[in-house]
Amino acid sequence: MKDELINKLKIEYSSLKNELEKKRFSLGEADSGKESRFPTQRVELENTIIILEDKVYETKQRIEELAALPEVSGDAAAIGSKVTFEYDGEKKIMLLVPKYGSFSDNVLSAESPLGKAIIGRHLGELFEINLNGAKKELKIVELA
Repeated sequence: MKDELINKLKIEYSSLKNELEKKRFSLGEADSGKESRFPTQRVELENTIIILEDKVYETKQRIEELAALPEVSGDAAAIGSKVTFEYDGEKKIMLLVPKYGSFSDNVLSAESPLGKAIIGRHLGELFEINLNGAKKELKIVELA
């Protein structure tokens, strides 16, 4: 799971870097006078570049964070654990990381309310958590 996520993030990182370079090139053309731009277009381009730079940085941080995760074994959920839990009749598998979680990518930040509730829980443990204003009952069904 960890390696798959790292590969996915590397592809995303590469795509973001390419897009950033294209925007920087466009900005350079605007500065050289080869391309006529209104001042508002230049500002929009600069803002887009700033947003892309932030995304590139965050993606790089996520890759480094995942690569540094230790292999975990044991009976309690910890950073680096692959945790399977049940709630509302569904099973969800998540990789527990220090920061930069993405629920859609099955990555759970230990800083999130759910991550904080799962850290230290044991296999088979049943507990309640308030998610989005509703009490949910979760059960840890697998730890790896």
